[in-house]
Amino acid sequence: MSEKRPILHSLSRIAERPNILDWHTVQLMVDNPVCEQLAAPLFSANLYSAAITQRHHYDSDEYIAEHRYGFTIVLRGEMKIKIGDQEYLLSPGDIAFSPPGYNFRRWHESPAWWVYFEFLEHKFWRDLKKIGPYCRQHESPDLIFILLQQLMDLRYGCDDILDPAGKSAFLSASTPRALEYSRMLLNILRQESVMARDSDDSQIGRLHALVQQIRLSPHQDWNVDNMSQYLRTSVRTLRRLTTHEYNQSPLHLVIQARLDEAVRWLRNPENSVEAIAYHVGYESVFSFSRLFSKYMGMAPGRYRKKLLADRENVLDEH
Repeated sequence: MSEKRPILHSLSRIAERPNILDWHTVQLMVDNPVCEQLAAPLFSANLYSAAITQRHHYDSDEYIAEHRYGFTIVLRGEMKIKIGDQEYLLSPGDIAFSPPGYNFRRWHESPAWWVYFEFLEHKFWRDLKKIGPYCRQHESPDLIFILLQQLMDLRYGCDDILDPAGKSAFLSASTPRALEYSRMLLNILRQESVMARDSDDSQIGRLHALVQQIRLSPHQDWNVDNMSQYLRTSVRTLRRLTTHEYNQSPLHLVIQARLDEAVRWLRNPENSVEAIAYHVGYESVFSFSRLFSKYMGMAPGRYRKKLLADRENVLDEH
């Protein structure tokens, strides 16, 4: 199979029973104009495949991904991953990175949900070669899942429309939102390279520390003035640095941190939308709901209902 024929696909959309799916379902990876249009930013970074997968049990067997950079994020359950001679046990929220050219195996013996991305060679991922394979707790597993699921929903929503005119109209309406989801996903994954980079630049080091501080305290009044003061630089330099390091504006770094924290809080039904809005730095529930809807495709309350319904479905299945 050609390494130049990627697709954005979701194995979770196929009926799930033990052993009904195996690794050979990668035959679904063929050119798909809808995927390439909806997820253009990801494909511009040489996306090879991306999927949300849920299995009762699974074993990829050991193989060598010659030219692929792989990211695996566990959502529920546990999974073992072997990269080269190193074996990792991943729990919910963990991310594992596998560089190209390593022996690789992914397996689990009890039900698990996980997300994976594979990219071909691109400048975005080269810094990761310096540190090799690793596993760590990720800051935004829920946000990764939601953004990718939204892309999947748009992709399959388009596939369900048979009328060419209706399909074209759907794509025209959906593409701007899908591109935003794709850009956010790419930026989250690019932060792996930023974290991996061993930089002697004290200014870059302060920027990384600033971003970590924003993630820890998204409710603070993060504006370009106090962010530039933190870096001891000008607003213009701040914008140049965040664009170079994260491909995002300073404001979007704050928005991403606030969305990630909001998603975590929405998982608890005892947290009101008003309390969440205040917790992530918005005095107005309307402003928070409008921003959440803009980036996530649905209002906070609707997202919570969907999340709780999905959780009930998982409990019913098992």
